[in-house]
Parts: sequence; C-alpha cells; structure tokens
Amino acid sequence: RVLLQQRSQHKDTNPGRWDVSVAGHVSGHNTPEETAIQEAQEEIGLTLAPSDLQRLFTMARSETGKTSHGPFECNEILEVYTARCSAGLEDLRTDPSEVAQILSIEQAQLMARITQPDFVAIEEAYLEAIRPWFGP
Repeated sequence: RVLLQQRSQHKDTNPGRWDVSVAGHVSGHNTPEETAIQEAQEEIGLTLAPSDLQRLFTMARSETGKTSHGPFECNEILEVYTARCSAGLEDLRTDPSEVAQILSIEQAQLMARITQPDFVAIEEAYLEAIRPWFGP
C-alpha cells in the first residue's frame, strides 16, 4: 500500500491538495536521508531508521507560482525515497499545520490517483521516474 496525504489548508502552496506522503527541504546541516526521517516524524508521527529507506531516484525540478505572499520561483533537487512500515493509519499522528488527512491506497492505484485534479500537479518526468516502482 502507498500512503498519501492531503496538504493542510494553511500551506502556502497547493493547500488542500493531495500529495505523496512526507516531503521537506534539506537544510544545510542535514543529509537527504536525515531530512526524510525527520519529516516523517514531524508530519505523520512515523519513526523511521535509515535502514527503512530505499532511495528511488534524484531529479531536478523547477516551479513558479503564486501564494498569498506573492509570486514564487522554486528550483530544487528531489531526492525520492520509499519506506516500508508496519504502522497502521490509526498509529500515525498528523501535524495539522502540514497535513489535513492521510489515505492508504493500493500500490496499483497510485499512477491513476496522482493525475487527478485534486492532486498536486506532477510533472511527466516525475511520473516516468516512479513508474518502474509503482506500475503503468
């Protein structure tokens, strides 16, 4: 199964939209792995160890848009991981400033779900990069 999260209505970008679960920006003193573990704990209360993570791919991404604070330009490097866990939805604690709700779906449903209009816009290159792990 794959865990998705609906972004809080209080988020500057894509409020209320569904997204892949757990994301964050790497600070200067953390590794991408440390950030993934920290964000999982902060956003959904999931405790992970480095050995729980499987790195899928790295990709550059650029986005421009507008928030309540004005226009923005975001240029970032995505470090994409997956993690297996045995926790049930009832075991997770979401941070309401980050996450409105979480949803567990069958892995085979992911590719169709992330192209729906209530999902954060996903670039075609990202879809192609995750296809080997999550299906057609």
